[in-house]
Amino acid sequence: MTGRLIVLSNRIPTGGPPSGGLVVAIHELLAKRGGLWIGSGDDFADTPSEEFQPLEGGDGYDKAIFELTEAEYGEFYLGYANSVLWPLCHHRTDLISFDRRYAEGYAAVNARVARMLARIIQPDDTIWVHDYHFLPVAYELRKLGVTARVGLFLHIPFPTLPDIQALPEREDFYYWLAAFDLVGLQTEA
Repeated sequence: MTGRLIVLSNRIPTGGPPSGGLVVAIHELLAKRGGLWIGSGDDFADTPSEEFQPLEGGDGYDKAIFELTEAEYGEFYLGYANSVLWPLCHHRTDLISFDRRYAEGYAAVNARVARMLARIIQPDDTIWVHDYHFLPVAYELRKLGVTARVGLFLHIPFPTLPDIQALPEREDFYYWLAAFDLVGLQTEA
């Protein structure tokens, strides 16, 4: 594989030894291969930067964060990702919290992260997106003209077709997935 491996996940290790299955596996891979790991920062920003902020201590690879405001964290992460997509994917549509602000916040953060990525991606890079926090990011990258390979691994169950029908953004959901070159799921079903 030529080019960099760019990993995008909601969180990245920011200090101390890596812990948790995803973090340990990605850390070991990037430590051997090199690349860039991007995730959200730990602190809220008043006005988030349109540039990734580099972090120290990648142990053979680079790390960077994107900033979130407290409101974005509430809408993107707590709201849409965890109050809409998480119940949807776990077949608990009865727990979905529908709030238009959540969908708008989720879309806005994904669009901003895609713009930031588009500025640093080279055509031979591979972008590896982890989990439901960034389902629209490949779609947003394609709208910006990015042709690099983009893959997704979903670490939670995939929603059933009847569950997806409960999602107001169900049409978008299909476009989001179709924009990835490869989609990996944790279960065969």
